[in-house]
Amino acid sequence: CSWGGTGSCGAGYCTDMSTKPKCDANQLKSPNVAATSIDSAEELAKYTAQTCTQADSTVDERCGATWLNTWMSAGRLGTGGAVAAYCNDKYLVIIGTGATGFTTNMADISQAPGGTYYPDGTTATDCVTSEVTVSSPKMETTAIPLKTGEYRYTLLDTALGSNNFDTFSGGAGDGNTKYLCDTDAEGCFGLPSWTGVGVSTTGQSIYPLYSNVVRITLDACEVDSCNEHVGQGGGQPHLHGDPFHASDTMCHYGPANYTDGTDGHPPVIGFAYDGPTIYGRYLSTSAPGFSDGLDDCGGHEHSADSTAYGGYHYHAQVISATTSSGNKGVNKNANTGKTYPAFTPGPYKCFRGDLSKRGDADYSYWSTNVPVQDTKPCNGMTHYWVKPGLSIPGAGTLAVTLATCDASAAPT
Repeated sequence: CSWGGTGSCGAGYCTDMSTKPKCDANQLKSPNVAATSIDSAEELAKYTAQTCTQADSTVDERCGATWLNTWMSAGRLGTGGAVAAYCNDKYLVIIGTGATGFTTNMADISQAPGGTYYPDGTTATDCVTSEVTVSSPKMETTAIPLKTGEYRYTLLDTALGSNNFDTFSGGAGDGNTKYLCDTDAEGCFGLPSWTGVGVSTTGQSIYPLYSNVVRITLDACEVDSCNEHVGQGGGQPHLHGDPFHASDTMCHYGPANYTDGTDGHPPVIGFAYDGPTIYGRYLSTSAPGFSDGLDDCGGHEHSADSTAYGGYHYHAQVISATTSSGNKGVNKNANTGKTYPAFTPGPYKCFRGDLSKRGDADYSYWSTNVPVQDTKPCNGMTHYWVKPGLSIPGAGTLAVTLATCDASAAPT
């Protein structure tokens, strides 16, 4: 089965294909406005360097040039949205367009997110999203707090679904600055209902396993075999689950990306907004850390070495889920109550990081935009990753020598 490579497909009953037309990115507004694509080199040139001392691997291992150039990538096809990654003196900064680095399968989604488009320029028409909805209208900057330093992240003592409830200014429910909550669906979790939980190593946005109405997206038949879809407003596809594929030719990563073999620790696949790194799913019970299990937030430390793999970190994982009465498959009643595998993207039911803190200071995560100045590169910095063919303003000579290879062969 292509959905993870083992067992039955989580969305095997999702065969009732929507008959609505596809939302064309060029016709999402009235009057029609052609979707635009940005020039990555031109946009990256706007990140002018500042005078600062770059954090190195003693502050956070992810700041080292070797680490960044091991895990950051342009994807299987060399088309991934990430264009640069570096630490300045405050954050790990990921810059990109959000594009996937692999071939999507969104035309196969049976009940993709619905929207409205204007095929004749004026008449609103219901539609569903697909490949034709994708566009690259902007460059996105993600600031990940570091493990140590003035702006470091702090872990909460608990791994509960209620973690960080009080940091969401909008409270519970479906909406901006609200946390996921519907007691008639899967429950309430301290994760955002309208925004993401992290970013992949190729620059793709990662959203919770659950939709904004707290349904597992597989149950709703609204993601493709890489666990992604594009929203009704267009833009790039975002993930709602683990982007693993057993074939090593599709999705974000596969068995070949396990550098120590499938009995080894899973590879880095992304970064959670609260700070910790996201690793892939375990493929072997004998792999380092497997016996330690994962908490309800989807993470753990290794008991053999609590500092290994950056200390506390998240993992994608395969869980057993049960179809709800709200499933969108053919013959809903017959499908209700069936168990199926679902695939978490890292943070599962909560963030383990404390969203109300940055270092020793109080912090309002959902109402604070990181100042542009705090994401600029340090002048003369030597530890960074940049997409082949591009350059970071003010950057010095990279601290490691990279092997010369075809970027399109990059596996993740």
